[in-house]
Amino acid sequence: MSNADQLVALGQRMFLELDQEALLCRYPLEHDDDHIWITFLGRHCRINRHDGSVWVGSRRAGFCVALTVLDLMGNPVGKPVATGSWITVQEASQAASAPRTDSVLQRGVSFFAGKAAELDEALASLGGWEVAGGEVSRQLEVVEGMPIWVQFWDGDDEFPCRMTFLWDRSIRLFLHFETMWYVMMEVIDRCRDYIVQEYGE
Repeated sequence: MSNADQLVALGQRMFLELDQEALLCRYPLEHDDDHIWITFLGRHCRINRHDGSVWVGSRRAGFCVALTVLDLMGNPVGKPVATGSWITVQEASQAASAPRTDSVLQRGVSFFAGKAAELDEALASLGGWEVAGGEVSRQLEVVEGMPIWVQFWDGDDEFPCRMTFLWDRSIRLFLHFETMWYVMMEVIDRCRDYIVQEYGE
């Protein structure tokens, strides 16, 4: 079993230990005896209440989606509510120094070099709405009440392209810091997949 599979399995076990009725009281979501439904980055997901597995349509959700959804279910506050105040990834960390988004995600971000227009279109396909703030700048909902702000500047001969993620100040009430990276990775992967499908690049 891979490390990713082990983490998902741990998340499922932790979900099954939750009082699901109490969970649904503090975080009202569509549900029945077998499933809980939630929309994640515009896609409808369901959680199997008996084994903790997360599904998107007829397929099991990928690592980033499954871990984010399961982590969100375990938050003690309930339904996310945005404050309207934005912070950087580094500001969200409780550690003395957080890893830089540029270095951790640059391999994925570099795919978008020279593709600012295509990236903007891809973010729009995820439900992102345009705001001022960069060569490409859109906000989108991870789940209802949990916005993320994606900014992108294309590179040139001297500097590589750069992508910045901003989060609502309340984010640490609802997700662990590590899970925020899974969300950012999923945004990058979904945008890359969209561009490859639409433009064959």
